[in-house]
Amino acid sequence: MLAATKEIIASDPRLKWILLGGLILQIVTGITAIGTSSADQHFQIIEFSMHQLGKPSGAGYTWEMQHFVRQTLQVYIFSGYHLLCNGIGITDPYAQLTILRVLLGMGMFVVFNLLAIYYFRNQSRQLLFYVLLLMNFSWSLPYMRTLFSSEMVSSVFFFGTLLLYDAKKDKYKGLLFPVLIGLLFCMAFYFRFQTMFAIAGFGIWLLFFEKRYRDITPIVIGFLIGVAINSWLDYGFYKEWVFTPYAYFHVNINEGRAAQFGTSSFMRYIWLILFVMPAPLFSLILFVYSIKAFFTRYSNPV
Repeated sequence: MLAATKEIIASDPRLKWILLGGLILQIVTGITAIGTSSADQHFQIIEFSMHQLGKPSGAGYTWEMQHFVRQTLQVYIFSGYHLLCNGIGITDPYAQLTILRVLLGMGMFVVFNLLAIYYFRNQSRQLLFYVLLLMNFSWSLPYMRTLFSSEMVSSVFFFGTLLLYDAKKDKYKGLLFPVLIGLLFCMAFYFRFQTMFAIAGFGIWLLFFEKRYRDITPIVIGFLIGVAINSWLDYGFYKEWVFTPYAYFHVNINEGRAAQFGTSSFMRYIWLILFVMPAPLFSLILFVYSIKAFFTRYSNPV
């Protein structure tokens, strides 16, 4: 996949300029970006991390801590990153977060551009130009890629795993690769539980379109290994055994906690897609073509 991607990029200087411009924009955005997409990005990750490290924290005042609904995989990662930065002498928290934004932005830049090039490699070159321009220069996307939020980290794991599987599914031997795919999908799930709907979509594609039945069992085994690892991590954080996916569902749905944060119709998301994300001048066109592509290219895993 990487060799073919390099060949495609090398074949047209215009692709190089688009990607170079997008990379520069992404790095500058990572350095200059401020704020968060939501309070959860701070209170459910950084505050939990400080609590884990035994530092002053507001985590004890959050309802997520009291109900054991926060999966802790991302908390462990941030704690490890924080300790690593301190260990190499980068102790200023603003510098730590700036470096994290740059690293995240570059990582997501690579994954989503690989995704675009891979799935549009056999289309017209002009179409690939448009896709890469939208991917790298839409007004909010470079900023969104800098966020250490559960939504963004889960998305890069999900789409990166999907791309890895689709590109390598006919080349691997043995069971280790599909087990790894299942483990990575589980990581995406434990970053953001709602990603299970996307993983279910992958399962439908695998079962009814690819019909790769021999991969289903090892992928499920890999996923269950991920569940065991994350359950152990959650135990280490909360000091008691808890299955956070069930706790999250029980508290938010069965006990109605989610309704306290809003009860807007799903149509609100359509409105946001059309007039806010990802490029207001083109959002209507993109929305129409996404609906069209759903019916004409339904066998495509994305």
